[in-house]
This record gives sequence, structure tokens and C-alpha cells, in this order.
Amino acid sequence: MRKYFTVLAAALLMGGQGVAFAAPVSVSADAAQAMCQVQFDALKSARSGHDSADLLVNHSIIDLMKRGYAVEDYATTAESYHHDMALAISKLRENHKAWPDEAAFIRTMESQQKACQVQLMKR
Repeated sequence: MRKYFTVLAAALLMGGQGVAFAAPVSVSADAAQAMCQVQFDALKSARSGHDSADLLVNHSIIDLMKRGYAVEDYATTAESYHHDMALAISKLRENHKAWPDEAAFIRTMESQQKACQVQLMKR
């Protein structure tokens, strides 16, 4: 999963140009939607809120579990997922000026979320 996370980190550093990270296994459309939704909900919350990265990542893991999935279903571990998402949140917060306004940020996150879903289903 780390090699795909690098793409997300680059996307965040470059103002959202790129694609989201995804697991190196193919998953169903529902599983892809669930993972990408919780990831990008955490990233959106990171920009607009003040919750710690740990709290946001833990919420995303819980949300994923409520949808019937675990991070292990995506060929990763909870520790790796936590590390990667915390780093993505950190980089997003460091580079918050990469998006000119909230609307541009939301558009970028929505397009990245769709790309994430496609990647997860095609692996």
C-alpha cells in the first residue's frame, strides 16, 4: 500500500494533481467505495477541522468497519494504514494553500475519490 500512498502524498504536495492511493488487490465496487469514502472524508475533515490526525484516522477505520470492511481487506495492516493516512493528513495541512479556496479543494477531493475507486476495482 505504501507505493500507492506516495502518489497521494505527491498529489497533496502538488495541489491535488494526481491520484489517490489504493490497495494492490482488486476489490468489489462496494468495497472500493467504502475505502475511498472513509479516506477522503478524513482528508476533508482534516482541512476544515482541528481534530488530530490520530483521531481522524481512527474514525476512518471505525467508519470502514461499520461498512463491513477492515483495512486488512485491502492488503494492508491497521498500522500501515494509520501511518499512511496520518502522513497524508499532515501533508494536506502543511500545504493547505495549494488550493485557492474551499470549492477548489472539494472538487479536487471528489475527483481523487473517484480515481481511488477506479484504481481499487481495477487492481
